Amino acid sequence: MSVAMNLLFLGVLASFLCYILWTSEVKVLEPEKASNYIYFNPLVTIIASSVILGEPITLWMLAGGLAIVGGVYLTAR
Repeated sequence: MSVAMNLLFLGVLASFLCYILWTSEVKVLEPEKASNYIYFNPLVTIIASSVILGEPITLWMLAGGLAIVGGVYLTAR
C-alpha cells in the first residue's frame, strides 16, 4: 500500500501538477524567459529537503545555489 501511495503522489502531484503549472507559466512568460527558470529546480530541492526532511545545507550546496542564481540573473537581464 505504501508503494502505491508513493507512486500516486509522484504521478499526480509531482509530475502532473508541476507540468500543468510549468506550461501555464510558459504561456505567460514566453518560452525564452521561462526556460531560464527551470534551473531553479535544484535550489528549490535543497530548500525543500532542508525544511521538510531536516537535511543540513552544506557549503557546496550554498556555492551551487549562488552559481544558479548568478547564472539565471545573467541570462535574464
